[in-house]
Amino acid sequence: MARGYSSPTDTGPSHEGSGPGEPAGKKNCKTRITINLDRDIIDYFKFRGVEAAKGYQTLINEALRDYIGLTQHNKVLADLLERVKRLEQRLSK
Repeated sequence: MARGYSSPTDTGPSHEGSGPGEPAGKKNCKTRITINLDRDIIDYFKFRGVEAAKGYQTLINEALRDYIGLTQHNKVLADLLERVKRLEQRLSK
């Protein structure tokens, strides 16, 4: 993994369920944070969000996942799932 990130389960101290609206034990639940970003970064992701019909925060999250190498892992799993579905369809005929 890149940049000192060891694994998808190594997220540091857990604060799940510590506040209102934060369900304990839910995998990959959203956590509210405050972060200062340059205006041009926000503008870029908002513009791309309109083009992609996605929220800018979702696009920032996707960019961060890509940066630390999680996107490739998700693509491999999606491809594997698609192959399994095709195989199941062939076997059911």
